[in-house]
Amino acid sequence: MHNKLNAVVWACILSLAAVGCQCVHCGKQTGQPDVEQEAVTAKPLPLLKYAYTEKPEDAAVREKLLRTLVKLDGKEHSLAEYISFISKATGLRIDVRWHTLKAVDINREDRFAIASGQVTAEMALQDVLRAAGGEEVRLAYKNHESQVIVTTAEHLAYETEIRVYDIWPFYAHSLNIVPNYHDETDDIYEPAHDDGQILMCGDDDGFDKIPMSELYLRLMDIIRNSVDPDGWRTGGGLSSSMEEINGLLVINTTPRQHRQVVTLFNKLAEALNKRNELYK
Repeated sequence: MHNKLNAVVWACILSLAAVGCQCVHCGKQTGQPDVEQEAVTAKPLPLLKYAYTEKPEDAAVREKLLRTLVKLDGKEHSLAEYISFISKATGLRIDVRWHTLKAVDINREDRFAIASGQVTAEMALQDVLRAAGGEEVRLAYKNHESQVIVTTAEHLAYETEIRVYDIWPFYAHSLNIVPNYHDETDDIYEPAHDDGQILMCGDDDGFDKIPMSELYLRLMDIIRNSVDPDGWRTGGGLSSSMEEINGLLVINTTPRQHRQVVTLFNKLAEALNKRNELYK
């Protein structure tokens, strides 16, 4: 009787062991979490957000131009009169570099009309400078130390600053990509599941494999085509430049273009965040 009991016990043990082995092979060993289920219920990544830091006095000038409404009468006025009108409406000092404008045959006495209507001071100033420059000369302005400086766009193009943007989160945020510091190739970043390439819609399997470097180039093309297309050196512009190294984007351009780059990044990031919310 005792031997029969032992035989039954050993049969049960061997049966449980066999079940345990099968579970190990299918990734569902007793007492272990379901890996596939964890991936589905993983917490969403934090939202992407880029910011442009500017001096408080420059931000104050920009806010006044954006928030002040002016009413244009549609009549003909001189360039100097338009500048004086906007300056009084906003309470801002507008410093026009008349010697620079005179060098391109634009004078304070030049007269022209702007379409009537109520617009922000920023829009009014842009319309005035566009009309004063005509088709041949591009005028521009910048906010500097609590005042507005007006000159030619060519002159302002050389007043640049260098900023570095981390663009790696665009890919890591949406594609579960991890750094691979042990990779002997030039590209140290790769998806944890796909040999350093990202899957894009395409071929017979439903996806094209695009190298990381190609995606960086695509993002840079988007920036060049969206932010001051004529200003980049690669397209014959005067001073703006952009280079990428290890997921960092080094941009040398004017403060105004930097703000536009940040706006573009945030719009792209917002789209990624919404997509992650949709497919999480």
